[in-house]
Amino acid sequence: MNRGKAGKADGAEVPGSAETPAPMPQIAAPTSEIREPLEWMACPLCGTTESQPRHRVCGYTIVDCVRCRLTFVNPQPTDADLAGFYKTIFHTKAWYTRFPQLQDFDYFGKAASEEAGHQSYVQLVRGLVASGSWLDVGCGHGRLASFAAAAGYEVFGVDPNPLAAQAAQQRLGADRVFVGSLEAAALPANRFTVVSMIGTVEHLKRPIQTLREILRVLEPGGMLLIQTPNLGSLRYRRQREAWDQFTPPGHLIYFTPRTLRRMLEMAGFHRVRFDMRFPLEAGWDHGAALARRRSGRLGLLVARAVSLLGSRCERAAQRIKGRLVGNHDILCHARKPQPHARGWR
Repeated sequence: MNRGKAGKADGAEVPGSAETPAPMPQIAAPTSEIREPLEWMACPLCGTTESQPRHRVCGYTIVDCVRCRLTFVNPQPTDADLAGFYKTIFHTKAWYTRFPQLQDFDYFGKAASEEAGHQSYVQLVRGLVASGSWLDVGCGHGRLASFAAAAGYEVFGVDPNPLAAQAAQQRLGADRVFVGSLEAAALPANRFTVVSMIGTVEHLKRPIQTLREILRVLEPGGMLLIQTPNLGSLRYRRQREAWDQFTPPGHLIYFTPRTLRRMLEMAGFHRVRFDMRFPLEAGWDHGAALARRRSGRLGLLVARAVSLLGSRCERAAQRIKGRLVGNHDILCHARKPQPHARGWR
């Protein structure tokens, strides 16, 4: 990955390219057995060491911090074990054998719902930041980055999974994708206009550390876009410990809008904004990167009736539904403060 200023990627694939990503290896399927030793963690948000158990999933304990109410896995695998997990198991066929509900999120697949999700993220960003350089943290196979490149952004990616990063390099160029963590990439400060983390922050053992690194590499006024599963969703409230996003040791932290906002502000971001819209016709299992499921004829009739009142009323109704019901995903964006003569804004 080129760590300095660079021009457009030569030969970067745009959506629809026929190039085939590298195949996934066949390895033994993960089980619920835990590798020892595990590490007891202080709360990743407030540092408190006291917590209360919430669920037991696949041999891991999911707890709530007694002070800030952040939900996370505790104890957790060591850094070495997590590094091995991401290099050999995560997003392989073995991983999807263990958690088949995640097939729609396959880094190497081309599910229609994933394509629609990527397009919606690019459209959202274009409405706020028309051009510039874009870094996708946890880029996977590079599909979102390829849509961003097709929209005219100068794109780069970072991912710890070698197979995913190899596929992204095929799409974007070998010098455009770094294999490893964002911190290990040692990118220059104030380099990027946009940084995205789609389905990434929940995987991090020390998310504030990574968010502060993102703040460093963003240019002043630059935008961070985050998508992560919503612990406050109706989907979680219905499924409880069977929630399809409880996939340790893949997902280690589970956010609500309140805890995510607090973490972003502690990392130094401001102007944190949430997209709370929930499609009026969608059912309880709706998610930005999931196959859409309708709530039936009544939902469609309500959606059509509200749409007749105009787009502004429709958006307002979607936001109200999102706040009342709780979308499956949290989608938000935040800004790096800009320096001014009288301080930071």
